[in-house]
Order: sequence, then structure tokens, then C-alpha cells
Amino acid sequence: HDLRLSRRRGAPRGRIARRRQGVAARPGPAAEHRAPAAVLIGEGEARFGERTAMLMGLLFGIAAFSLWGFAPSALFFFLGIPLMSLWGIANAASMGLMSRRVAATEQGQLQGANASLMGIANLFGPGLFTQVFALFVGERAVWHLPGAPFLLAALLLLFAAVVASAATRSQAEGHS
Repeated sequence: HDLRLSRRRGAPRGRIARRRQGVAARPGPAAEHRAPAAVLIGEGEARFGERTAMLMGLLFGIAAFSLWGFAPSALFFFLGIPLMSLWGIANAASMGLMSRRVAATEQGQLQGANASLMGIANLFGPGLFTQVFALFVGERAVWHLPGAPFLLAALLLLFAAVVASAATRSQAEGHS
């Protein structure tokens, strides 16, 4: 995005345009809080390789969701936060792995496909997890388990880890 003032008709001018330009040009507090995570992710990928970093990140997510699924008190939710934050390693590593498997001219299609899958998950996820929660806390629940949605998330991540491991196995064997 070009931060210079545009001279086309209808473009913002004056104080408002300069304010927008200034806000866009400097990193905000969110960027400052992401910096340690970016360093950690980069170090993990450099030390273990992207495939291992991705699988480790998925395992951290599985551990956090499992802990939350069986949490007997709020303390366990706080204990799961560091594990959950390390799940982010998987996203960065998987994006790197995927982007290397497609040509430079197909990067936009890859990002579009990823965004589409995230959109579908965001559409169906809330309803699915709400129904699972209702099923396990309702009057007819066979097993009273309020953490069932977290356990379902752990199960889905386990499935993702198995698929990711199989999909990247040939790539890992080629570099050995």
C-alpha cells in the first residue's frame, strides 16, 4: 500500500490523510507483543526444521486442548495458555512448507485456498462446538463433560497432525 498522498479525485487530503499515513507507517503495540513469538517461531524452525516445528506446534495445541478438556479448575486453563501459544509454531511452519510446494505464480491461489478453508471453518466451527457442548452438559448427557468441545478440538488437531505427517514424509525423507 502506497503511503503517499494520492492526487486522484476524492482521495483524502490534509490532516486526516496525514493521520492515516502516520498510523499505517508505524507498528502498533500488537506488533511489539508479536515480536517475541516471531523470534521463538523462527528459532524453532531453524533448529528443528519446518516439518518438525509444524508437528511440534500441533502437539502443543493437542496438549493444551486436552488439558482444557479435562480441567478441574480455572488454574488449569492458565497452565494451558503457554502450551496454546506454542501452537502458533505450526501455522508459520505449515505456511512455509505449503508455499515451497507451489510455483511463485500459484502463491495467490494457495493463499486464497487457505483463506477459503479458514472461512469454512469459521462458518461451521461455532455451531459444531456449541452442539458438542450442549450434548455433554444437557439433561440427557450420558457423560457430563463440559470440556468436550476442547477434546474434539484436540482430536481434530491429532487428525491434522497425522495428515500433515503423512503429507510431508516424502519431503523429509528426501532431505535425510
